[in-house]
Amino acid sequence: VSSNQSSTTYKPSTLNHSTTYYWRIIAWDEHGESSEGPVWRFTTEEEITNSPPTVSITKPENALYFRDRKILSLPLPFIIGPITVEVNASDSDGIVKKVEFYVDNTLEYSDTTAPFSWRWNSRAFGFKVIRVVAYDDQGCHQQSLKEVLIFNLAIL
Repeated sequence: VSSNQSSTTYKPSTLNHSTTYYWRIIAWDEHGESSEGPVWRFTTEEEITNSPPTVSITKPENALYFRDRKILSLPLPFIIGPITVEVNASDSDGIVKKVEFYVDNTLEYSDTTAPFSWRWNSRAFGFKVIRVVAYDDQGCHQQSLKEVLIFNLAIL
């Protein structure tokens, strides 16, 4: 900038979504003469919000399971032998890309195709926590937990 020129910067604080803004630059010289530039405009984009997916463990239910078959209702899941863990996952503003299956915070399986499920057939005894995490196509995730009592020798 030379001695007879100046510059100014303007930074708007907050702009509204889906709004058109206009501006014009007007410059004055040392004699008070003005010069106007063209009118410029831009429109801010629509605010995009992403809702996380919903996810729930549908199997096992609060029941006794013997070799993946429901025998009778109980206050909590009691599993003898292997079990197929089934999940209902959906996303209101996109798609569910994958569901991860954890047992006591150890990742056991990732499923990328609906209907989401995993056959749990590893040696396990006692109380365990099944956690499933569903991820949508925008990176949001949601989880669901279920405590189970399991006795599985994992003999094939």
